[in-house]
Amino acid sequence: MDLRALERDEHTHVLVGGRLARFSLETTQEAMWPVHVPAPSETCCATPGDLGLVGAQPGQRPGTFTPVRLKLVRRATVATHPALVLKAQGFPTGGIHGGHVIVVWNQHGHGYVLSMHAHDADQTQQAVALWMADGMSRHGPFQ
Repeated sequence: MDLRALERDEHTHVLVGGRLARFSLETTQEAMWPVHVPAPSETCCATPGDLGLVGAQPGQRPGTFTPVRLKLVRRATVATHPALVLKAQGFPTGGIHGGHVIVVWNQHGHGYVLSMHAHDADQTQQAVALWMADGMSRHGPFQ
């Protein structure tokens, strides 16, 4: 895997996480995810259990944030588990994942996410994000 495209990007970063519940891997007819967008709450950014899928403009108050859907790039697998490769709109519209390639999958009854940001390296970014998710899946505490 050629990672030189990422070497020139000093802003590359990765967010990883998981939750007890599985993620739905269903998408809309327009290839957007999730199908059911969580509503922002009045006390924080979004309802518990989502990926922080809200976009906020500077100065906006909690409860007025805009729910965000992610664009399906393609379906894939992480190890042997079905996964979605998604793309968020740029920041701030795309929320905390603005401009990221995101891999979402389920394993052993739980939902996992890897969200990676790198400029001008979409194909490489997708490959690296899937490679990292695959490594997490095979070697992480997923039993």
